[in-house]
Amino acid sequence: MQIDMHHSLIYVLARLAGFDDAQSQVIAYSSQYVDDATGEGTIRFDNKARFDRISSAHKMLNYRNLSALARHRSWIPFHFLPGNELCPSWDGLVPEYVQRLVCRPNSAPAQQMVARCIEDQDSPHALYRLGITLHTYADTWSHQGFAGIDHEVNRVQDILDWHGASSVEMNRYVASFYGRSPFERLKDRIVALFAEHRSPVGHGAVLGFPDRPYLRWKYRNFNGEVVARDNPSDYLDAADHMYSVLCMFRQQSFDSDGWQCVPEPDRQVIQTLIEDVHLPDGRERHYSWLRAIADSRFSFGAAEIHYQAKGRGSWKHAALGSTAVVDRGDEVYSFDPRFLESHWKLFHDALQQHRTVVLQEIMPSVQLCAA
Repeated sequence: MQIDMHHSLIYVLARLAGFDDAQSQVIAYSSQYVDDATGEGTIRFDNKARFDRISSAHKMLNYRNLSALARHRSWIPFHFLPGNELCPSWDGLVPEYVQRLVCRPNSAPAQQMVARCIEDQDSPHALYRLGITLHTYADTWSHQGFAGIDHEVNRVQDILDWHGASSVEMNRYVASFYGRSPFERLKDRIVALFAEHRSPVGHGAVLGFPDRPYLRWKYRNFNGEVVARDNPSDYLDAADHMYSVLCMFRQQSFDSDGWQCVPEPDRQVIQTLIEDVHLPDGRERHYSWLRAIADSRFSFGAAEIHYQAKGRGSWKHAALGSTAVVDRGDEVYSFDPRFLESHWKLFHDALQQHRTVVLQEIMPSVQLCAA
């Protein structure tokens, strides 16, 4: 999913679940910042204080750079949570271990991740971790059927329209990703040959199609099976489950049978925004959601929400005074005691906690080693 879902939808769901504006802004910002926290390493201060942080996203989501994507440690704990399920039609074709690494919506590990987050209520970074958890949880719907590893299970033979016919437009879009100028057509063919022998990471073979809420499409997977993807239905189902998680968090108890739908008429507004905003760019869809929130289309009334990942107005700027889009790596910041309670610092504390719980506790509990 992209910023329209991870930020604006999460804000709406949090408000509907009973969180106030300030709490909902923290949850929503944390959810989206998972896709924008690309820096890692040690933050150094002029008083010799240090703060270590990890990243939850690749610096540039560039599916051309397969080696860098495959090496990155963010995919499994933050974007492609393993479903720990087997697919009978893949027996003899895909090792059972790899099958279990494939992302599945609302899987048992996903529910375990949610339950562990709800248990962490008393932590100073509880709301930040809730936002991070919701990001990962939402992606179990949009990233279903793909794995956060370099393996042929992620290969796609053909992209089809909703009626099952090969989609010339969508296949051409994927091909053009590797080079749009006439000069690069030969390069495209070379890349295509290379891709035949190198499997994509995650849903790289279909680029952003799983992340477009309004899209109904199909694809032929590595085994030639036709997989139908009804994004609007999946996204609305995800919204209902995330609303339930937010309600459970407020009730301080996870209930595996406590799933419920978003109340009407708010659910209808959400469905309309998911299905009717046909814009490929997630940022443009985000603006549509922000306008709907500001125009009182939801039952909680009008609200102004803001998201700035880098530079002035961002959590990082408030915490460190940094306006840089990309860190040099040798910065020394002036230490302010308020840093210890800043949104940016608490988010990164929660990020580390989330990764530790997923990779070192939840995955081993189902006999998966994904660290």
